[in-house]
Amino acid sequence: MKTVKINELKVKVFTKEDLKEKIKFTDDEVKLIMKYQKTFPELLQDDIEGFVINGRALWEQLDKPYTQFNKWIDKKVVRYYEENIDFAKMEQFVHVENSNLKRPQSDYYLTLECAKNVAMSEHTPKGRLTRTYFILMEKALRKMDKWVVIREPEKEGYKELCRCLQLVYMKNNNYKKPNSALFYTEADMINEALLGKKAKEIRKILGAKDNQTREHLDCEVNQALYELQILDSNLVTGGAEFLLRQKLIKNACETRYKNLCLAITKETQIAC
Repeated sequence: MKTVKINELKVKVFTKEDLKEKIKFTDDEVKLIMKYQKTFPELLQDDIEGFVINGRALWEQLDKPYTQFNKWIDKKVVRYYEENIDFAKMEQFVHVENSNLKRPQSDYYLTLECAKNVAMSEHTPKGRLTRTYFILMEKALRKMDKWVVIREPEKEGYKELCRCLQLVYMKNNNYKKPNSALFYTEADMINEALLGKKAKEIRKILGAKDNQTREHLDCEVNQALYELQILDSNLVTGGAEFLLRQKLIKNACETRYKNLCLAITKETQIAC
């Protein structure tokens, strides 16, 4: 996710890469999220309690049912929901078009739950589309949270693996610090054992434009890599040589992650 400014509000939004690689949404789901997340950026805040959905914006997204906003809000919101609990009414003055005059206007802000229910009650293509958007956003946020919960420990696990490699290398080489290639080689050994490809090849297949390979992998793959890093760190600390570590890591992949390996290998072969 990346931080952007929408409607004077700084929020984290999903990128296409987030949705396709980390969350595994379909192309149609990605298009819908990319289109609509700019309309309701409030949904991407950490705390989405309160009156966060602009009623007038929701009405427009629903293709302006009843033609007039005031008629729609009265029939769909005021009649069935409770003020100051499900929605809040705000009075303000707005400019009259092509004049210097102002006129009073009532605006309404809805809770997320109220907005979803209102959208679901509109039996129109736009109503179904907006409802799908709300559902997908919640699904995306939940899945992204899960991805982060796995990815952050994985990062720390890689640092620990590098620390173990460095300590052993320095001990065996008169305390000379190793070249960074030592760490890359170890990481690629794990990548190849699990996915059948080195990091550079994986990025090429995924179309990644940066060097952050694991930022483009999904939860299942990153969880496996995290567990393999722990195993590898223990092997390094225990004094196992590279070829032995490589063999044991490969065996672990074939026993613990056999289905994952086959699925990824098939996918990469098709992609190549």
